[in-house]
Amino acid sequence: MIRWRTASVVALGVVLAGCSTTVPGAPEADPAAVAATLDTGSFPKAPMDVAPLDDVAAKTLEAGRLADTLPLVNTFDPDLRYNGSGYLGTPSMMALQMTLSSDVSKAAGDFVLGAMFGANDAKPGSGKRKKDMAVAVLRMADAGAANRAMEYKDFGKADAGDQPRTPVTLPGHPSAKAVSTEWKSLGTTTFTAMMASGEYVLAATATTVDPADGPKRLSDFFSDQQKALADFKAVPLDKLTAQQPDPNGVVRLALPQDPKTWTTATKAAGRNDDVVAAEKRMKDAGVDYIGYGESTVFRTKDAAAATGFAKSVGDWYRETYPDGSASSAIKAAPGSLCWTYPRYKGSKDSKTACAVAHGRYVATVSDEQAVKAIQAINASYRILSDTE
Repeated sequence: MIRWRTASVVALGVVLAGCSTTVPGAPEADPAAVAATLDTGSFPKAPMDVAPLDDVAAKTLEAGRLADTLPLVNTFDPDLRYNGSGYLGTPSMMALQMTLSSDVSKAAGDFVLGAMFGANDAKPGSGKRKKDMAVAVLRMADAGAANRAMEYKDFGKADAGDQPRTPVTLPGHPSAKAVSTEWKSLGTTTFTAMMASGEYVLAATATTVDPADGPKRLSDFFSDQQKALADFKAVPLDKLTAQQPDPNGVVRLALPQDPKTWTTATKAAGRNDDVVAAEKRMKDAGVDYIGYGESTVFRTKDAAAATGFAKSVGDWYRETYPDGSASSAIKAAPGSLCWTYPRYKGSKDSKTACAVAHGRYVATVSDEQAVKAIQAINASYRILSDTE
């Protein structure tokens, strides 16, 4: 299983942390010699070996393909562009409960593999949130299992002390189960729904200010997702482990993580701090494949695009977190970009994000410890250097 972090890890292209100044006429330092002096901590300094797929890794890879059928939630409401989150992999009732609702997790928690996206309208650092939405597509063992999930009798039933829930009918989808919960003190209403579609269970939740918006958004999602699945060619469950683990050679460039699973889902924009900005950035740079591990590696169309990708991210972070500063805890890789910023205005907790472009690739990392983040980007630089 791989859990996509709440935000894409990237850095600010404002200051080049750890870069040296070249004097005209002076001999330039040998990049390999410079790289050899970098502190990489316990991180590997060479591309990792990508092992054949085991059951978990195979299902996660297929979940990544499935994720590409999901719409980004800002397509239903342009305000839902911030704090993107995502999950893909094997069964996790916790992921369903946290992303969608306990009703969905109890009804379809035994899914074989699945993918989810979510976002809200709170610009990072503002804390002001009124609307949100999350969508999921869950592949069950077969159509029968999907239909049995819909037979969960307590869907929409409020527990003692909970806010009352009201059954809702979704336009064009009479077979869907849906309920709403009004939050009078917040001036919002939350809608939750699920429906079966062949061997899949589709689920979504939306919190809106205008109660009329909820049913339409969920109904539109179900319609769009059914169309997307009609064109999706799923790999049979008994052939999942026969897939190539890294056909494009991008995963091997990411820092390994435990468990060593990965994906090349192109809807990665859906898990960024700013979904709209990330989607544009990836399109402009021609990103075609993404490798995930403890770092994320993007393959762009060329070296100029990779450099522009990192700078675009940097510009966004500088504007969003103006109270941040360039991180120089230790010497960083040539051309790397690092930024340490508070999680929100006035927060004592900070995060350090770094990125480095090399050739047509961009590696990004993030950590609450500045030294660890820079060690990781240094290791990523060493790894990307091996692509030449």
